[in-house]
Amino acid sequence: MALPGGGDYIGGDTGFAGYMGHVVLTAVVAVGLPVTAMGVLLPYLFKLAEADARGPGETVGALVMINTLAAIAGSVGAGCVLLGWLGLWPSLRLMAALYLAAALWLVVEKQPKGGSVRLAPIVGMLILITLLDTSRLPLVRTDPIEKEEMLLKVWEGADGTVAVVRQGGHLRTKLNNWYTLGGTGDTITQQIQTHLPMLLHENPKRVFYLGLGTGITAGAVLDYPVESVVVAEIAPSVIKASREFFSEYTNGLFDDPRVSVIAEDGRNVLRGAQSEFDLIISDLFIPWKAGTGTLYSVEHYQASKRRLREGGLYAQWIPLYQVTQEEFAIITRSMLEVFPTVTLWRGNFWADRPVVALIGHREAAILESSTPLLVASQRALEEHKDGVGDTVPLIAHYAGGVSKTDTNFSDAPVNTDNRPVIEYRAPINHRLEKAGRAEWFTDERMLDFMAERVNRDALATDAYLSGINPAWRDVVQAGYYFHASKALKSWEHEDADVAEQAYRDLLQQTAIELGRRALQ
Repeated sequence: MALPGGGDYIGGDTGFAGYMGHVVLTAVVAVGLPVTAMGVLLPYLFKLAEADARGPGETVGALVMINTLAAIAGSVGAGCVLLGWLGLWPSLRLMAALYLAAALWLVVEKQPKGGSVRLAPIVGMLILITLLDTSRLPLVRTDPIEKEEMLLKVWEGADGTVAVVRQGGHLRTKLNNWYTLGGTGDTITQQIQTHLPMLLHENPKRVFYLGLGTGITAGAVLDYPVESVVVAEIAPSVIKASREFFSEYTNGLFDDPRVSVIAEDGRNVLRGAQSEFDLIISDLFIPWKAGTGTLYSVEHYQASKRRLREGGLYAQWIPLYQVTQEEFAIITRSMLEVFPTVTLWRGNFWADRPVVALIGHREAAILESSTPLLVASQRALEEHKDGVGDTVPLIAHYAGGVSKTDTNFSDAPVNTDNRPVIEYRAPINHRLEKAGRAEWFTDERMLDFMAERVNRDALATDAYLSGINPAWRDVVQAGYYFHASKALKSWEHEDADVAEQAYRDLLQQTAIELGRRALQ
C-alpha cells in the first residue's frame, strides 16, 4: 500500500506529463517485477517442454492454447468473481499464492534433487502470509483527524470499490477511494437537480434518471404526481449503499411502486429502450473521469432525444468546479447539434462549487406564463414585496440561452463517439489545473460569461423569454446579482454588498410591478 502512495490520489500538483510519469513510475515499482516474471513464464515452459516426446508444434500449440484459455478465464474470473467474492487484497494474495504453488510444483516435478531450490517458493509462501499479509491493508483511505472521517461500510466488485463515509455530521459515498458520488451535506443542491427540470415541464409523468449517486436527487421526484420513474445506475454497489445508508434522505425511493432502480448502463438503456419519457435527468458526471466522455457525445444526446415524448426535456447537469471553459463549450456545442433549444440554468449560487444545467428541449420552445416554474416563482416573489423574503425565485436560476452563433461555442469542437475530444482534453486540463496552469470555470470568467447573457440588451432579445411578462427579466438579472454577491464575498471584494443589495432591490421592485399589473 505504501508504494502507490498509501491509496491517496497520485500525481500531486504536477501537469499532465508529470502525472503520467508518476503513474508509470508507480506501476513499474509496484508491479514491474511480478509482471516481468509472469512474462517470462510462457517462454520458460517452452524450454521445459523441449524434452517432451511429442513434436514441437503440438507441444507449443497446446501451451499457447492453455495460456489463451487461462488468460480469458483469469480476466473474467478476477473482475467478475474474485473481487465480489473475496475482495481486492485477498484476491491479490490468492493469485500470489497460486503462482508460488505453481513454482513449487515445477521445482519438485523437474528438479527432484534440488532441495535448496525448492525452498524459494516455500519461503515466499511464508512471507506472503506474514510480512506481506494484505488483510491488514485498508480498502479506503480516510482521515479521522483533520477531516473527521469514519468508514462505515465498503462494497467491492467489478464496478469498483464503493464506500460510505461519515464526515462530521454528514454521510457521503466514495467510488474507488477518491470519486465522491454525493452526500447529505448538500441535499438542497441535489434536490434542485430534480425540482428545476420538473417545474420547467408542463406536466411530466414519466422520468428517467441517468445515474443514482446517493439517490437524493431521484427521491425528490416523488413529491410530484409522476406515473413512472426509472433510475439507471451502472454500479450495483452504489445502489446497495444508497438503499442501506441514504433511505431517510431519498423520500421512499426504494419502496415506491412507481420507481424502478436498475443496475444497468444508462446510456445503453436509453439506446435500446422502447419506452418514452417526459424528462431525462443526467447526473453530474465529471468529464475527466475515464469513460464518461460518451455521456456527453452527440450520439448519446440523439438517442436520448428519440426517447423523449412531445414537449420532453433533457437536463444535463455540469459541475463547473470540475471543468474548464473549454470542456463546458464542447458539451454545450454538442448539445446544440441535437436540440433545437438549449437553455442554461444555475443549480446553486455557490462561488467555489457552482453547478449548472443545460436544458435541451425536444422542440423549439419558449417559456410560457403557465409553466409551473414561473407559477412557483410568483409565490416566492410575493415574499419580497416588503423586502423581507429569503426564497430565491426559481426563474432567477435562469442564466440565458445558448446558440451555435455564440462566439463562446461556435468554434468549439463537437464531441462524438468516433471523435471523443472530451475523453482526451478533460484529463489534460484536469492535470493543468492541478499544476496551476489552467482554471476551473468558477472565476471571474464565469461571472462575465453569465453577465453577457442576462444584461438588459441580451434579455430584451432572448427568444426563450418572449412569451412572459417583460418584468420577469429583472428577476433573471437579480439572479445574476445574487450569484455575483456570493462570489465577490468569497473573494472578499468590496462590491459584494452592493451586488446583494441590487438583487434585493430588483426583486422588490418586480414584485411590486407585477402586483400592480395584476390589479389592472
